Amino acid sequence: MAMSSRARLVRSAILLTASLLMSGCVTTWQVDPAVLNEVRSVGKVIGEVTYDGIWEDTNDIVTTFVIDVGGKSGPDSVDRAIDLLGGRGWKALRTDLPASVTMGSPKWGNNQLVVRPFDPREVKNKPEIENEISRKSPDPEALVVVLAWEGASED
Repeated sequence: MAMSSRARLVRSAILLTASLLMSGCVTTWQVDPAVLNEVRSVGKVIGEVTYDGIWEDTNDIVTTFVIDVGGKSGPDSVDRAIDLLGGRGWKALRTDLPASVTMGSPKWGNNQLVVRPFDPREVKNKPEIENEISRKSPDPEALVVVLAWEGASED
């Protein structure tokens, strides 16, 4: 049975409206690219990966860095990274050392960072980063991980 041109037009309008309504249901949160540049500037970036995931009604885009900041150990590197980021206006929001420190900056609104010691298990499924670490870092235990994402307001 052939569809009339009016029926095709109505069907197209319904499909277009439905797709517009559905696309408006998810909010994407992504870190300002200038924040990513600030993170890159604190040391030698060994690896970087960006991934996204839907959580409730948001699409959270998170960038994870593995960085050599010149520390002698994981905890020393975390302290150095916190100091270097602090020099760029970042302040500790939550401290759970030795595990991690969450940082925020009034300059960057809801953009947040988590700084923690590198753990090789984090890159087990990321051979490109594993290769870079083995190529560029003589002491992986002294690396630091920085996660960057746009989070909810702390107010």
